[in-house]
Amino acid sequence: MTERHPRPDRFVAKALLDPYYAPLAAAGASHETLRAAGFIDDLLDGSVRAHPCWSPAMLTTPLMKVRRALAQSPEDARKLVLLSTGSYSPMHEGHIALMERARTHAQELGYTVVGGYMSPSHDAYVSVKNGGTAALHAEQRIALAEEAVRHSDWLSICPWEARHAPEALNFTDVLDRLAAYLARHVDAIELGYVFGSDNLGFLAAFAERGLAFCGVRGEMTTEALRETHALLGGREHRLHMMPATRATRAETASSTKVRSGNLSLIPEAARARYRALVQPPSQAPTMTPAYLVRRDLAHATSNWGVDAAAQAEFEESLMDVLASSLGAAGVVHGIPLAAQIELATAAREPETSMLSLDACVLGDAQLRVSRLFDVGGGQVFSSQRVPRPGAAALALQLASLDRSRKWRVLDDDKATGDTEHSVHALLTAEGVQVAGFTYLNEAYLRGTELAEREVLDIVDARDFLLGARDGGLVIELPTGETARAPYMLPFVNLVFRAKIPAEACNRLSRQLWELNVAWLEAYAPRLTVSDADPASGALLTYLGFASTTTLGDCCNALSAWSGDLSLR
Repeated sequence: MTERHPRPDRFVAKALLDPYYAPLAAAGASHETLRAAGFIDDLLDGSVRAHPCWSPAMLTTPLMKVRRALAQSPEDARKLVLLSTGSYSPMHEGHIALMERARTHAQELGYTVVGGYMSPSHDAYVSVKNGGTAALHAEQRIALAEEAVRHSDWLSICPWEARHAPEALNFTDVLDRLAAYLARHVDAIELGYVFGSDNLGFLAAFAERGLAFCGVRGEMTTEALRETHALLGGREHRLHMMPATRATRAETASSTKVRSGNLSLIPEAARARYRALVQPPSQAPTMTPAYLVRRDLAHATSNWGVDAAAQAEFEESLMDVLASSLGAAGVVHGIPLAAQIELATAAREPETSMLSLDACVLGDAQLRVSRLFDVGGGQVFSSQRVPRPGAAALALQLASLDRSRKWRVLDDDKATGDTEHSVHALLTAEGVQVAGFTYLNEAYLRGTELAEREVLDIVDARDFLLGARDGGLVIELPTGETARAPYMLPFVNLVFRAKIPAEACNRLSRQLWELNVAWLEAYAPRLTVSDADPASGALLTYLGFASTTTLGDCCNALSAWSGDLSLR
């Protein structure tokens, strides 16, 4: 790691570039005073605010929870978003409890809290914290944090600094960048920064601007009380001290205790993932799990005039980079779409009709339904079912099904079984008779050597190609419109949506963008945004690409943006 003890004169000069610390530096604050107030040298030439990563245009941070809360808030409400930053190595109950305290305190002050973000710090900072004992790859910390807040109706993880910033940043940079991001995509909303009294000196950064909530932990010493009084200095309307609460387990939790073995302090939803990191199984599986890739570009590029050889080249290159990223975690195997179509034909029964959920395989009728995800978020799970982009409302689709017939539901794979459960409930609630479910991948694997292996995941090749027909994750844009995003950062979380090892996600995303660029320029150089699947086009249009921009140029721009951000 680069040396983080710069000359005092450089340290002060850098502080003058920060809107929060500049008043302190201009007033003659020493190197030590600035450090006590939380300032660090990000080691960049100039301000990070001039770096490409600062642009709020790219969709890097989830917005769905904030948008939902704003829609339910009175027009004249004093709306507030809370932000906290930290190593989160790993995130524990105390981190979440502090945010909950801040929300309660803010609401008592008359604010309507419409969201809360927790931003994991950059690896450059975490890797040396506590002598290196806190080191944990950024994508692992993000994944653990995403699982920790998965059931919260107001907390989200902001991965921007940990995933995209070129260096460790000041919390003030994260605060202002989030404000700019919200203003760009949602609305100008006041932000409040949340931190614990172990970082009491941070209050000095808010001398001239900003809103802060400091959670007191335990008894404050006389010296700390004197320091607090001086720092508040008539700014109590902006700088809020939250009194200590009784010493619950959450209030006394720390990441150090977790790393020492007390895993009960991690939210239950994230506990299994952390346990797998620190307590790997003593025995490796007897057979490497299978990682299945459906080779479906014949469907996904059918209107692009691309021949079978070109389709096969993309599919095989995709499987190569996936295999490289998975390493020993999974053996990659391709499933031909043609074989699945044959299996679907063989699965037909005289006494039932076939209702296909699969975009690539036709039944007697199609139920075009998808899960809806938050772009840039953890995408750990989604319980929200919506019509696929471009499809009729679900009520109209269901109304068209013949109630006198029994329907066998066809899908490509079962995965968690959540889709089967929700679709079965949806159909039976509308009086549709369900004869059962048939899964194409199960049928394909039956009788092959792969049937003996655990299946790590099943993905569709089309999801990794920008603009492909029916390709990509169904997401909600900040406008509320549904769209599709390719399975690459910053749009899609590959840990949760493709079971890629966390530490391999950034490198894989770079490789996937490069694969898209090379393939589109070689085989579809004239295709433009207007030729893309309309739902993919909606994402590209929102990002500012013209309808006449080639898909290759779009990928080049997105690939360059990803590369410039030093995705690790």
